[in-house]
Amino acid sequence: MEKIIIKNFGPIKDVELEIKDINVFIGSTSSGKSTVAKLIAIFKDIFSKADGDINDFISDLKKYNIDFSVNDNTYIEFEARNYSWKLEERIVSSNHPNKELEPIVNSLFALFEKLTDAFIQSKEKMTSLKDEVANRTANWAALADLLKFLEENKNRFDSKMLRETLPVIRNLYTSRTQESDNRYSFTEKVASVNDLLNTLFDSAKLNLIYYIPAERILLSMVAESIFGLMSNDVSIAECIKDFGAHFESARRKINQLSIPFLDSKYNYSDKSNFITFSDGAKVKLEQASSGLQSIIPLLLVVESNTIDESVTKKCFVLEEPELNLYPTVQKELIEFIVERINKSKDKLIITTHSPYVLTSLDNLIQASNAAKVNPEQKEKVVEIVPEEKWVDFDRVACYYFEEGTCRSTLDTENQTIGASNIDDVSEELGKTFDQLLELKYAHVS
Repeated sequence: MEKIIIKNFGPIKDVELEIKDINVFIGSTSSGKSTVAKLIAIFKDIFSKADGDINDFISDLKKYNIDFSVNDNTYIEFEARNYSWKLEERIVSSNHPNKELEPIVNSLFALFEKLTDAFIQSKEKMTSLKDEVANRTANWAALADLLKFLEENKNRFDSKMLRETLPVIRNLYTSRTQESDNRYSFTEKVASVNDLLNTLFDSAKLNLIYYIPAERILLSMVAESIFGLMSNDVSIAECIKDFGAHFESARRKINQLSIPFLDSKYNYSDKSNFITFSDGAKVKLEQASSGLQSIIPLLLVVESNTIDESVTKKCFVLEEPELNLYPTVQKELIEFIVERINKSKDKLIITTHSPYVLTSLDNLIQASNAAKVNPEQKEKVVEIVPEEKWVDFDRVACYYFEEGTCRSTLDTENQTIGASNIDDVSEELGKTFDQLLELKYAHVS
């Protein structure tokens, strides 16, 4: 079980909630739902942070633009996989076994990226780079630290992986200053170790995080210069820049995407993003409607990262999927996302103000419920809702945030998400409408 406890942090007074496969946070503006979603993203991404390192934690808060004051009364605890991460009285602590691994792996990434890039170039470039990195004793000291760490902690990792890669790391280390006519031999070792680094780094995390911000429309508006936005010191939150990097990677990876429920197709060519409609009309993404500008980056990032089930699970944190979208499109979007998440077996966190988002998810839960209760009716259920979109009620958590606290909205007896919790405004509007009608026709006897 995964759970998070937060007390006296930003808009949150006292919150404790369980995190499941699909999580929905609802509530009014500034109720704290986004703060909790972002904290979960941080913990899943930096679960192995070293004890006492509060400055790193504050830096991560800034990355997500939630760097509220952390005082002696602030208490935050995150639990998963029988491990915990805690902030109490401004002191950070964790019992995660790989917390000492992250700084070692981080210090090696830049080195191996350079070596791998050089492999694509000339032998002279590789030789020159070997000379350069050989003189960076800190880099090679980190490699030695990695060797020592792995040899002392063999029982923590897959034995086959270590059996194959430890000799490669040793050979790479001993050959760091040797001249070689065979640059392929050297760089094959580099590639092998780079794969190991990624595996080890991911093992120190709970999930790979894909945070999809409400500000995603900004990236559509500057779609042709995303790289410039990311590489320059533009004054926007780092989490938005990170999403820009995911968008850039996604559009290069899949190039085009047919979107039946929008009656259109996305295409990336000549460093430009295009939307082609069923009537043949074609526009650039930055010239399209605000709804398309909001939904296209989201669709691309989800589609490109849920193609297959991977060893390292991902967690998509999606803020306000309903932005600028008509209710029927909101429904189709939720079904699109859930279908991909079901396939890849990843996790999902949604913050929303929309009753249509909740109702759409509730329908997917009811499809699963109906087939379970009446198996003989399964084919009829499939005709209404395809099976790949069904959602098991036990995989879902839904919380309503209000005045710094939260409560579950789930109706366990009827196995529904409790969508009516977010639609209380409709009831209020209905009362107002009825009162005005009474006044309008008061003179009619």
